[in-house]
Amino acid sequence: MATQSLVLNDSTKLYETGNGVGKSIYQFVYSFADLGGATGSIPLTQINGPLPNNFVVQNAFIDVISGLTGGAGSTGALTTGQSAGDLVIATVIAGAPFSTTGPKVTVPLLGTIATWIKTSAQRSPALVVAVNAVTAGKFNLWVEGTLSS
Repeated sequence: MATQSLVLNDSTKLYETGNGVGKSIYQFVYSFADLGGATGSIPLTQINGPLPNNFVVQNAFIDVISGLTGGAGSTGALTTGQSAGDLVIATVIAGAPFSTTGPKVTVPLLGTIATWIKTSAQRSPALVVAVNAVTAGKFNLWVEGTLSS
């Protein structure tokens, strides 16, 4: 049985599998050093573009490179831009999933259709910070899905 690997398509800047209609993976980055940590919505750096209109998010995860820290009681939520906290609901920055390094699960889970998200317009994921600012940290967000109509 042949295996397929993800390849970065230089023209579309998408990670794609094989021929035909397949899944695409988008990468976004939050880095305090680059984006700051003020309260409010902080758009993540787009590595290969925003999420397109009619994109069905089937799976997503964050890989925390360096744990986030923040002022007393600071909270963070992660959104695709489709609806508030649709990737990670608001939670204290000092706790899971933001405070320790390594891969972390988000709300959309492959195989659990009820958690999938369909964009109704082009979307740019963001970290939404409340109560107090984030003071350090970095993570990658990986979003996997397919384009529908």
